[in-house]
Amino acid sequence: MGLETSLRPRRRRSSQINLVPMVDVLMVLLFFFLLSMQFGDLRALNISLPNIETAGENTVTDTMIIQMDLEEQIYLNNEPVTEEFLIAAVTAQAGINSETPVLLAMDEEISIKDLTRIIDICRANGLQRVRLQSE
Repeated sequence: MGLETSLRPRRRRSSQINLVPMVDVLMVLLFFFLLSMQFGDLRALNISLPNIETAGENTVTDTMIIQMDLEEQIYLNNEPVTEEFLIAAVTAQAGINSETPVLLAMDEEISIKDLTRIIDICRANGLQRVRLQSE
């Protein structure tokens, strides 16, 4: 009988990997690294950011197109205009429909100061939906 029981195939227990302890360890490691990480202070950089006085929400499609080249020439819908004409056109368009979207297509070398000046013109005269064109 002893021999008979030892020759009988034993049922193998199926091996299982318990994932709960592994997930617990990974969560502890994640929290440790997040808490011990040094976050950089952006104010430590010596950058003078422009002031956008009329900053707000700006969601847009594409209707009114304002462009500026390297010589700081302003174009409204592909026509060269002066800054005074642009102000008048933006004010007139805002009087017709203040939800008119504005797309700014500026040369990549245009300064932030010039870019924010155009954004301020749009927002101060009633057009809040301003977006920047990129490639």
